[in-house]
Amino acid sequence: MNHRKPIGFVDDNIVGNPKFIKELFRTLVPYKIRWAAQASVTVARDDELLKLAAASGCMALLIGFETLSPANLAAVGKRANVVDEYETIIRKIHSHGIGIHGFFILGLDEDDEDVFERTVRFAQKMRLE
Repeated sequence: MNHRKPIGFVDDNIVGNPKFIKELFRTLVPYKIRWAAQASVTVARDDELLKLAAASGCMALLIGFETLSPANLAAVGKRANVVDEYETIIRKIHSHGIGIHGFFILGLDEDDEDVFERTVRFAQKMRLE
């Protein structure tokens, strides 16, 4: 049984350089560590990367979904985020045994007073940490 404490990698987007990070994940596998890091939603678009992340000990990813509003995503320039893909992305990451800490911005220009309730319901429905 592994009694070591988890490691946190500090990088705004650990998967920003897929070639490098895949090699790092391969290197980490024999160490049997547990780790977490920030990543963008693009992590779910690379099956090999997700498999390697899980095999290397990834226990959680911190992902900035930012908002459930396409208008707000456009306003903040988050082109990689597509609201209609969030559920698929989350299920795919969870299917590899990786938890997700979802980050959201509340109070953007296109938000209304229901934004808090909608966001909490979404996070609960999708079992975000």
